[in-house]
Formats: sequence, C-alpha cells, structure tokens
Amino acid sequence: MAVLYKIILPCIIILSLFIMPCQAGMSSDIFYGFLNNSKTVTSANDIVYVESGYTLNSTAQSHKHIRGIVDIVGFGQMVYIDGVYYIPGAPEDHAIIKTDLWVDGLGFNDYIDYIKITDERISSIGNNTTVEIDVHLLWHHSESRSRTSCGPNGCRTYRWIDKTYYHEYATFTASRPAPQQYPETIIPELNVAVYNDSIKPKSIIHLPNTAYILGYMIEFKNESVEYFNSVLSVETQDNGLQFGNITKVSSQSIYKDSDMFSRAGQNIIINSTEMDDSLRIYAMTPFDELEINYTVTNYSDTPMLDNVQLSSAFSLLMLAWVIVFLLKYYRK
Repeated sequence: MAVLYKIILPCIIILSLFIMPCQAGMSSDIFYGFLNNSKTVTSANDIVYVESGYTLNSTAQSHKHIRGIVDIVGFGQMVYIDGVYYIPGAPEDHAIIKTDLWVDGLGFNDYIDYIKITDERISSIGNNTTVEIDVHLLWHHSESRSRTSCGPNGCRTYRWIDKTYYHEYATFTASRPAPQQYPETIIPELNVAVYNDSIKPKSIIHLPNTAYILGYMIEFKNESVEYFNSVLSVETQDNGLQFGNITKVSSQSIYKDSDMFSRAGQNIIINSTEMDDSLRIYAMTPFDELEINYTVTNYSDTPMLDNVQLSSAFSLLMLAWVIVFLLKYYRK
C-alpha cells in the first residue's frame, strides 16, 4: 500500500504540472472581478458618469440681474486611442451640458419668481461644438400700500402688497473642441477550419488582432465565448469627466470557460465539427457588436495533429514513462 501511495502521489503532482499550462485563460468570474476592481469595461455603454463630480468652467456670464455658467464638460461614450479622442456619432448627440444659474443685484423688497432655461441649442462647425441656452428671469418688487376710507360708520384703513413684475432674458454660450469620429471598422474575413480526421475532431477559428476592434464574441449551439485583445480602462479628465482609454490585454487570455469552447493563443477551439447556422461570430468595438461573415474549410482528407493535440499526446506519453520508471524503481 505504501509503495502504491509513493507511486500515485508523484503521478498526480506531475499530471497537475502538465495540466496547468493548458489553463491559460481566466474564468469569467475572475475576469469580471478584474474588470470591477480595476474600473475596466469592454463597452463604452458601461462607463458610469458621475455628474456630481464635474468641475464647471469658472467663467460666469451675465446680463442685467442674470448670472450663469454654461459648459460642455465633455462627450459621452468618448474613448481614447494613441493620443486621440473619439466618439461614435455626431458631437451634438454626445455633448454633456452642465449649467449653473443664479440672480445678482436685486435690491430691498425685490423677489425672484423663477429663473429657468427656456431653450437649448447645440451645433457643430468644423471641429468645434457650441451650446446656446436662453434664460428667462421673472422677478418682482413689492411695496406695502394702504388706503383709508371713511363713511357714515367711521373710517377704515385697507392695506395690501403692490407687486411690480419684471422680465429679463439672456443668451449664454460655450464652445469646446469635439472629438473625432471613431474610424470605420474594417471587418476581417474569417475562416472556420474543421478537422474531422484529427485525433479529437474539432473546429478552429483564428481571431486576428485588428485595429479598432476590441475583441470577438462567438455563439454556437446556445453557448457563447468572448475573447478580447483590448479593453477600456475608465479614466477621468481634469474636470472629472470619465472616458475609456483603450488598453491592450497583456495576457491575451481572457475568455469564458466552457465545455464547448477552449482557447490556444488567438485561436478559439470548438469541440464540434457540425458547423451550421447556429454559429455566429461578432467583432466587438467600443460601441457595437458587428456580425462577421465566415467561410468553412474541411480538412477531412488530411489527418493532422494540431499543436494542442501534440501537447496533450506528449503529456500522456511523459506520464506513462514516469509511471513505468517509478514501478521499476520501487520493485528493486
């Protein structure tokens, strides 16, 4: 029994060493935990904007008693690549406008009824985006008045507050350079290689590292897997606006564990050769999931071992050699 234990335990340890390198990817739980802890997302839609933290332009504008600050603090869904800011659409559709209005210079017995924005206009000319706001202030001056009226039954004094109303109007503006439009995504052409005569039949999809594409998603038979070359690191500008800085994934190993899928380098391996209409491949940009057309190539006439199969076969052969060696050693 002791001899058998001495044989089995080293075998388990050695087998674990062979298995561990194959687990190059993170599980989905570890990956999304990594995202939460490091403020990293895979879509610009997932950037959380904390408006209470924005710092507005300190330059106030004024007209009569109206005072105000209007500012384009930035643009929503903004991403940063190699020193350039990008957004997915027209700047006026993504501009984040913040305002602060107040009244100054009213005198004794002067009272504010309201100050409000009645209209807002956003336009872009060249690389500048401009916002205009129309402001309406209504205030009044109050005076206490009285009148004494006398009649057969004596005199009576009437008192009331006389209000005089004043309307004031102002238009305030602000401008900011707009980010560039996100470059048109060039969708790669993919091929699904189906190996029917290999030791373990499978299909392999190579996912190229393509400019302006963060990663890929593959759906097959009600399961899906995601693979990212880059992610969005959520950072803040000096005024508190959040944006996504496109950052390379150093490990190149983010994917969801699955019985259907595995990964070797930038190749997704599907444990099936039954390619049908259920296979869908998507390129994932910071803003969209774009479906990719693909071709299928069968290699049924050319039996071959891929790198993953060779690695597995080598591991089994080494394990068998170690077992034989240990058996001979302990029988001495």
